[in-house]
Amino acid sequence: MKKTTEFIKNLIKRRDRALVRKTGHLHPYDFARVFPGLQEAERRYLYENLPPKRLAEIFSYLETDDTIAFLKEIGIDGSIPILEQMASDDVTDILNEIDDDDFRAILGRFSMDAQEELAYLREYDEDQVGAVMTTNYIAVEADLDVKEAMRTLVREAAESESIDPIYVTVGGKLDAVIKLTDLIIARSPQKIGAIADKMVVSIDVRDKAADAAAKMNNYGLSVLPVVDDGELVGIVTIDDAMDVVEREETETYGQLAAVTIDEDATFKVLLRRVPWLLTLLALGFMLSGLISAFEDVIRQVTALVFFQTMVLGMVGNVSTQSLAVSIRHLVRNDLNTPRKTARHLFKELRVALVNAVICAVFAFAVSFAVLAIKKTADKEMIALVVALSIMVALIIGGMFGAVAPIIFSKLKIDPTLASGPLIITLNDLITVVIYFGLASVLLGLI
Repeated sequence: MKKTTEFIKNLIKRRDRALVRKTGHLHPYDFARVFPGLQEAERRYLYENLPPKRLAEIFSYLETDDTIAFLKEIGIDGSIPILEQMASDDVTDILNEIDDDDFRAILGRFSMDAQEELAYLREYDEDQVGAVMTTNYIAVEADLDVKEAMRTLVREAAESESIDPIYVTVGGKLDAVIKLTDLIIARSPQKIGAIADKMVVSIDVRDKAADAAAKMNNYGLSVLPVVDDGELVGIVTIDDAMDVVEREETETYGQLAAVTIDEDATFKVLLRRVPWLLTLLALGFMLSGLISAFEDVIRQVTALVFFQTMVLGMVGNVSTQSLAVSIRHLVRNDLNTPRKTARHLFKELRVALVNAVICAVFAFAVSFAVLAIKKTADKEMIALVVALSIMVALIIGGMFGAVAPIIFSKLKIDPTLASGPLIITLNDLITVVIYFGLASVLLGLI
């Protein structure tokens, strides 16, 4: 891949006149990797020498913001031929991100059919299936003869995102599918409806895009038909599904840390982060207040402070693991029934119990050894306090991390708001009470 990148860069640097011929065998992604790092003059050389279809293929592998920036370099007149070669869902993503004036200027240059199609796609939110589907597919009516269906396929194949399977409709409503191989071997006279497969998996245009990706994964589909009140209106392709999965994973990861990965201007970043930081700061003050409430206990047994960080850290780690697993299941819609939810929570409880016992035994041994080296009085009881605190706190923390996002989801609140920092801080509050509370009781310090 590095050699390919250098090869393209050298051709551009030399302003090679045979650029198109020498790079015709390269995948558009190879160009897309090079494009953002080029100087504007080098990109303009590509704008002038690569055909619009090739540029459209390259831009489809770029981030939307980069594509918009490059189209602005080209100008509206030069951009229209490129946009006309791009998939409708990719064009919609671009139009959704540009200014209204630019949008009207660009949209007005398309044909009326294209304008209606793009306006239709822009009606849907970015997390809905309608926003990621494409309307370039092949559909035939069920009463069509196989010979006529084949002619339709040949006529429309060049404009379609996918030609396999071919969708069979009755009055525009999705009725069945037929594999390309089945259509090829079929012989006239025979109606398409007679040889099509009625077992069709589809998704509603207003459903979540993440549900479409999950359904494609569950059913092993490379293309998923999209319906609106039964009428076939588009398809979701595997590359669109992968984009959705990547976006969902990125958002989930960012929200676990209470941040957004795709960050905008500094002010917008501050608006997103400051509320979380202030909330965590307030909880931090509460934590400090709780620790100070056990000041007498700490003064009498200062060795407890030595193990405090270890206890809090272990609980935070276990809780974050449980939190991530629960959010993962929620994103994939795996907890859509009470039985599945109960099974998941029981599994997390079993894991938390085993982890708690193992860590407690290990903590007791290490704590006892450290206290023995330091020749600390009551080393057995202090080690027992550390071990029991870790065991109880790990069970509670693990279950808290597993349950919190599920409760958020039931309350119709984004479960990823149960972010890592929030859960860890709340667990710290609980763990401090458990740790110093057990010390007070077992060491007779009350």
